[in-house]
Amino acid sequence: YQRRVRGLLCLLLAALIVFSNALLMVALWRQRSRKLNTHTLVFWLALNDMLVGIFVIPSILPSLFSKRTFEMPQVFCSISGIVTSITVTMSVLIVMCLTVDRFIAVRCPVRYPRICSRNRVHLVTALVWTEAILFSVVPMLPQFGGYRFNPITCTCNKKIGRNKRSPFSVSYYILCVVLPLITVITAGSAIVIILMRKPKLSAQLQRAEGWLLNFELDLVKQH
Repeated sequence: YQRRVRGLLCLLLAALIVFSNALLMVALWRQRSRKLNTHTLVFWLALNDMLVGIFVIPSILPSLFSKRTFEMPQVFCSISGIVTSITVTMSVLIVMCLTVDRFIAVRCPVRYPRICSRNRVHLVTALVWTEAILFSVVPMLPQFGGYRFNPITCTCNKKIGRNKRSPFSVSYYILCVVLPLITVITAGSAIVIILMRKPKLSAQLQRAEGWLLNFELDLVKQH
Protein backbone atom coordinates (compact mmCIF):
# COMPACT_ATOMS: atom_id res chain seq x y z
CA TYR A 1 0.00 0.00 0.00
CA GLN A 2 2.78 2.46 0.87
CA ARG A 3 4.59 1.71 -2.37
CA ARG A 4 1.43 2.50 -4.35
CA VAL A 5 1.01 5.78 -2.52
CA ARG A 6 4.62 6.63 -3.33
CA GLY A 7 3.96 5.70 -6.95
CA LEU A 8 0.95 8.03 -7.14
CA LEU A 9 2.97 10.84 -5.57
CA CYS A 10 5.78 10.28 -8.06
CA LEU A 11 3.27 10.30 -10.92
CA LEU A 12 1.79 13.60 -9.73
CA LEU A 13 5.28 15.03 -9.26
CA ALA A 14 6.27 14.04 -12.79
CA ALA A 15 3.14 15.69 -14.23
CA LEU A 16 3.79 18.85 -12.21
CA ILE A 17 7.44 18.99 -13.33
CA VAL A 18 6.54 18.58 -17.00
CA PHE A 19 3.72 21.14 -16.87
CA SER A 20 5.63 23.83 -14.95
CA ASN A 21 8.78 23.55 -17.04
CA ALA A 22 6.76 23.57 -20.24
CA LEU A 23 5.18 26.86 -19.16
CA LEU A 24 8.62 28.26 -18.36
CA MET A 25 10.01 27.24 -21.75
CA VAL A 26 7.03 28.82 -23.55
CA ALA A 27 7.51 32.06 -21.59
CA LEU A 28 11.20 32.15 -22.47
CA TRP A 29 10.42 31.42 -26.12
CA ARG A 30 7.96 34.32 -26.32
CA GLN A 31 10.67 36.65 -25.01
CA ARG A 32 13.16 35.57 -27.67
CA SER A 33 13.24 39.16 -29.01
CA ARG A 34 14.78 40.17 -25.66
CA LYS A 35 16.82 37.01 -25.37
CA LEU A 36 19.54 37.17 -22.71
CA ASN A 37 22.29 34.77 -21.78
CA THR A 38 20.46 33.95 -18.58
CA HIS A 39 17.37 33.00 -20.57
CA THR A 40 19.42 30.52 -22.58
CA LEU A 41 20.79 28.81 -19.49
CA VAL A 42 17.39 28.78 -17.77
CA PHE A 43 15.83 27.30 -20.93
CA TRP A 44 18.32 24.41 -20.91
CA LEU A 45 17.75 23.90 -17.19
CA ALA A 46 13.98 23.75 -17.75
CA LEU A 47 14.44 21.29 -20.62
CA ASN A 48 16.66 19.15 -18.44
CA ASP A 49 14.10 19.15 -15.61
CA MET A 50 11.39 18.22 -18.11
CA LEU A 51 13.42 15.17 -19.13
CA VAL A 52 13.43 14.18 -15.46
CA GLY A 53 9.64 14.29 -15.41
CA ILE A 54 9.30 12.45 -18.72
CA PHE A 55 11.92 9.70 -18.41
CA VAL A 56 13.54 9.49 -14.96
CA ILE A 57 10.56 9.50 -12.59
CA PRO A 58 8.33 7.23 -14.76
CA SER A 59 11.15 4.67 -14.92
CA ILE A 60 10.71 3.88 -11.21
CA LEU A 61 6.90 3.60 -11.36
CA PRO A 62 6.79 -0.10 -12.44
CA SER A 63 8.78 -1.15 -9.40
CA LEU A 64 6.47 0.86 -7.11
CA PHE A 65 3.20 -0.47 -8.55
CA SER A 66 4.41 -4.06 -8.94
CA LYS A 67 3.05 -6.51 -6.37
CA ARG A 68 6.05 -8.80 -6.73
CA THR A 69 9.77 -8.17 -6.72
CA PHE A 70 10.39 -6.16 -9.85
CA GLU A 71 13.40 -6.92 -12.02
CA MET A 72 14.04 -4.22 -14.58
CA PRO A 73 15.32 -5.50 -17.97
CA GLN A 74 18.98 -4.70 -18.53
CA VAL A 75 18.36 -2.70 -21.72
CA PHE A 76 15.72 -0.56 -20.05
CA CYS A 77 17.93 -0.21 -16.98
CA SER A 78 20.84 1.01 -19.11
CA ILE A 79 18.69 3.60 -20.88
CA SER A 80 17.19 4.79 -17.60
CA GLY A 81 20.62 4.97 -15.97
CA ILE A 82 22.11 6.99 -18.82
CA VAL A 83 19.22 9.49 -18.93
CA THR A 84 19.23 9.84 -15.14
CA SER A 85 22.98 10.43 -15.06
CA ILE A 86 22.80 12.99 -17.87
CA THR A 87 19.97 14.96 -16.27
CA VAL A 88 21.54 15.00 -12.80
CA THR A 89 24.95 16.05 -14.14
CA MET A 90 23.40 18.68 -16.41
CA SER A 91 21.41 20.22 -13.57
CA VAL A 92 24.49 20.61 -11.40
CA LEU A 93 26.63 22.07 -14.18
CA ILE A 94 23.98 24.48 -15.48
CA VAL A 95 23.35 25.81 -11.96
CA MET A 96 27.09 26.39 -11.71
CA CYS A 97 27.05 28.28 -15.04
CA LEU A 98 24.09 30.39 -13.92
CA THR A 99 25.87 31.33 -10.71
CA VAL A 100 29.02 32.35 -12.58
CA ASP A 101 26.92 34.30 -15.11
CA ARG A 102 25.19 36.26 -12.33
CA PHE A 103 28.50 36.90 -10.58
CA ILE A 104 30.00 38.43 -13.72
CA ALA A 105 26.84 40.48 -14.29
CA VAL A 106 27.01 41.89 -10.74
CA ARG A 107 30.77 42.29 -10.56
CA CYS A 108 31.39 43.66 -14.07
CA PRO A 109 28.09 45.05 -15.39
CA VAL A 110 29.74 47.20 -18.04
CA ARG A 111 31.93 44.44 -19.46
CA TYR A 112 29.32 41.70 -19.00
CA PRO A 113 28.00 41.73 -22.62
CA ARG A 114 31.55 41.35 -23.93
CA ILE A 115 32.65 38.69 -21.43
CA CYS A 116 29.48 36.60 -21.63
CA SER A 117 28.69 36.89 -25.30
CA ARG A 118 26.04 34.69 -26.88
CA ASN A 119 28.61 32.59 -28.72
CA ARG A 120 30.50 31.89 -25.49
CA VAL A 121 27.30 30.89 -23.73
CA HIS A 122 26.49 28.44 -26.54
CA LEU A 123 30.04 27.09 -26.35
CA VAL A 124 29.83 26.56 -22.60
CA THR A 125 26.43 24.87 -23.00
CA ALA A 126 27.89 22.51 -25.61
CA LEU A 127 30.79 21.66 -23.28
CA VAL A 128 28.36 20.98 -20.43
CA TRP A 129 26.31 18.63 -22.60
CA THR A 130 29.47 16.89 -23.77
CA GLU A 131 30.71 16.39 -20.22
CA ALA A 132 27.34 15.08 -19.01
CA ILE A 133 27.00 12.64 -21.92
CA LEU A 134 30.60 11.48 -21.59
CA PHE A 135 30.36 10.65 -17.89
CA SER A 136 27.02 8.91 -18.50
CA VAL A 137 27.92 6.80 -21.54
CA VAL A 138 31.46 5.74 -20.59
CA PRO A 139 30.20 3.40 -17.79
CA MET A 140 28.49 1.35 -20.53
CA LEU A 141 31.88 0.14 -21.76
CA PRO A 142 32.59 -3.55 -20.97
CA GLN A 143 35.45 -2.79 -18.58
CA PHE A 144 33.17 -0.61 -16.44
CA GLY A 145 30.18 -2.95 -16.13
CA GLY A 146 27.32 -0.64 -17.16
CA TYR A 147 24.33 0.02 -14.89
CA ARG A 148 22.63 -2.23 -12.36
CA PHE A 149 19.11 -2.00 -10.94
CA ASN A 150 18.89 -1.27 -7.21
CA PRO A 151 15.59 -2.64 -5.80
CA ILE A 152 15.91 -0.53 -2.65
CA THR A 153 16.05 2.85 -4.38
CA CYS A 154 14.23 1.61 -7.54
CA THR A 155 16.92 3.25 -9.67
CA CYS A 156 19.70 2.09 -11.97
CA ASN A 157 23.16 2.97 -10.66
CA LYS A 158 26.63 2.77 -12.15
CA LYS A 159 28.52 -0.34 -11.18
CA ILE A 160 31.74 1.64 -11.37
CA GLY A 161 30.36 4.02 -8.73
CA ARG A 162 30.92 1.38 -6.10
CA ASN A 163 34.67 1.68 -6.55
CA LYS A 164 35.12 5.28 -5.40
CA ARG A 165 38.89 5.13 -5.83
CA SER A 166 38.86 4.37 -9.54
CA PRO A 167 40.17 7.15 -11.84
CA PHE A 168 36.77 7.51 -13.48
CA SER A 169 34.94 7.94 -10.16
CA VAL A 170 37.55 10.38 -8.87
CA SER A 171 37.38 12.52 -12.02
CA TYR A 172 33.57 12.44 -11.94
CA TYR A 173 33.36 13.57 -8.32
CA ILE A 174 35.93 16.33 -8.91
CA LEU A 175 34.47 17.74 -12.15
CA CYS A 176 30.76 17.16 -11.51
CA VAL A 177 30.42 17.43 -7.73
CA VAL A 178 33.32 19.14 -5.94
CA LEU A 179 34.15 21.82 -8.54
CA PRO A 180 30.50 22.93 -9.10
CA LEU A 181 29.86 22.97 -5.35
CA ILE A 182 32.91 25.13 -4.63
CA THR A 183 32.08 27.42 -7.55
CA VAL A 184 28.45 27.91 -6.51
CA ILE A 185 29.36 28.59 -2.87
CA THR A 186 32.19 30.99 -3.76
CA ALA A 187 30.36 32.89 -6.51
CA GLY A 188 27.10 32.98 -4.53
CA SER A 189 28.84 34.37 -1.46
CA ALA A 190 30.59 36.99 -3.59
CA ILE A 191 27.25 38.03 -5.12
CA VAL A 192 25.71 38.48 -1.67
CA ILE A 193 28.68 40.55 -0.50
CA ILE A 194 28.58 42.77 -3.60
CA LEU A 195 24.83 43.34 -3.31
CA MET A 196 25.19 44.21 0.37
CA ARG A 197 27.81 46.82 -0.46
CA LYS A 198 25.83 48.37 -3.29
CA PRO A 199 23.46 50.41 -1.06
CA LYS A 200 26.46 51.96 0.66
CA LEU A 201 28.03 52.83 -2.68
CA SER A 202 24.71 54.25 -3.91
CA ALA A 203 24.40 56.41 -0.79
CA GLN A 204 27.94 57.71 -1.27
CA LEU A 205 27.21 58.53 -4.91
CA GLN A 206 24.03 60.35 -3.93
CA ARG A 207 25.91 62.42 -1.34
CA ALA A 208 28.59 63.24 -3.92
CA GLU A 209 25.96 64.28 -6.47
CA GLY A 210 24.24 66.43 -3.83
CA TRP A 211 27.55 68.10 -2.94
CA LEU A 212 28.26 68.86 -6.62
CA LEU A 213 24.77 70.27 -7.08
CA ASN A 214 25.15 72.56 -4.07
CA PHE A 215 28.57 73.65 -5.31
CA GLU A 216 27.12 74.56 -8.72
CA LEU A 217 24.28 76.50 -7.08
CA ASP A 218 26.79 78.45 -4.98
CA LEU A 219 28.75 79.32 -8.12
CA VAL A 220 25.57 80.52 -9.84
CA LYS A 221 24.67 82.71 -6.85
CA GLN A 222 28.15 84.23 -6.74
CA HIS A 223 27.95 85.20 -10.39
